[in-house]
Amino acid sequence: MAAEALGPNCRIVSGDWNAWGLELGDCSKEYPDRVRIQVKNAARTQSWHRRSQRLTKCKWSRTLRNKPNFFDEYNPGIPCEEYGFLCDAFILCHHPIEDWSRADHRVVDQWDFFIVPVTKRHSIYNVVIPDSLPAKSKSYSVLPASIRSGAVRRNSWRVHSLYS
Repeated sequence: MAAEALGPNCRIVSGDWNAWGLELGDCSKEYPDRVRIQVKNAARTQSWHRRSQRLTKCKWSRTLRNKPNFFDEYNPGIPCEEYGFLCDAFILCHHPIEDWSRADHRVVDQWDFFIVPVTKRHSIYNVVIPDSLPAKSKSYSVLPASIRSGAVRRNSWRVHSLYS
């Protein structure tokens, strides 16, 4: 859904040992001429809970990590930092529908989308590059209610529908 909403210039690159899922721009360039996007999903209803109708506690984790050791072999000439989020933005997708008779993950209008920039001056996180690698991974978790609360204060973060 996110790739389609971003338009025909968005490429899905996650299938080839990449550290991010979607990409806009020239893959040999760096931000802002290329934007790397990781898509994270969270949904209250999950197919494996259909029988029990248990609702999932939704949250997203974004992790600072080392560039995978296989990255350069499978992506020659593609720039990527040695440590960080390994993307320029996250699209956090939330399916909040709790009514099992109505919930359908295929319906775009049932999803909320939040775009969270993480590159350079646009980042809401203070990314400190360690003196020596490998560094320890560091995760930031956020609940949909928290991101929604922040989005109310920053209207540009909330995208009611990427298709509208």
